[in-house]
Amino acid sequence: MRHRTVNITRFLAGYILPITIITFCYIAIVFNLRRNRLAKSKKPFKIIVSIIVTFFLCWSPYHLLNLLETIPDMISRSVFEISIPITTALAASNSCMNPVLYVFMGQDFKKFKVTILSRLVNALSEETGHSSIVHRSFSKMSSMTEKETTVL
Repeated sequence: MRHRTVNITRFLAGYILPITIITFCYIAIVFNLRRNRLAKSKKPFKIIVSIIVTFFLCWSPYHLLNLLETIPDMISRSVFEISIPITTALAASNSCMNPVLYVFMGQDFKKFKVTILSRLVNALSEETGHSSIVHRSFSKMSSMTEKETTVL
């Protein structure tokens, strides 16, 4: 009985409450951005949705398994022995995903990506004989990406 109470409390205080607070706070940010017309693109909205979805995807399996664990004989013990460490690792990985999402969805990452890919192509072009074709096509692609980045 105590184990069930702990798991249900963990579900409510560690999942339902945080996802509710996160969702309401980000919705308030979205309304303020729209009301004050501070967002010139849809990027902030995409980042906000991705943060909420990432939280949901990372924490849902963990809490679902913990709730299923409170119902005896629903799932075999071996499933829990394998899946709980995996879902725990996934849940813990959520702590580092928000900064990664900000970087990957941010404008600076596009410039960084173009620079890194350009250097990679240059490095590879020194080793291959047909590299000038690859380098020219990548240069066109990177210049188009840079133009798109400045538009955003």
